[in-house]
Amino acid sequence: MAVAAFHFILVKPVMQYLEERNQASSKARAEAAKLEEAIAERLVTLDQRLADAHAAVTQERADARAQAAAAEATILADARAKADARISEAVAQIATERDQAAAALKQTADSLSRDITAQVLGRSIEA
Repeated sequence: MAVAAFHFILVKPVMQYLEERNQASSKARAEAAKLEEAIAERLVTLDQRLADAHAAVTQERADARAQAAAAEATILADARAKADARISEAVAQIATERDQAAAALKQTADSLSRDITAQVLGRSIEA
């Protein structure tokens, strides 16, 4: 009888408490597993979004570089064309001035040769 009373007074409540604790612990582990699974899914989603964002940024950077290279090529082509035009103008001006200087030198040489010839011969020479 003492054993039965002991069983009902002490053992049964302790066993019930241990069973409840075991069930609560199992529920908590199951909840933790669900949370870990949800977190893992979110991490996969976030990793995918991050990879997509990185790819988009990389593409935008490549597009910007391509646009900058095209703009640079346009600017350089325009600058080269302007420089070539200025060089052509300068060459034409130099050629014109050279021709004018050559004509002036020829005229001066002709006049000088007549003057020298006239002085050497002692008479004036008319052409």
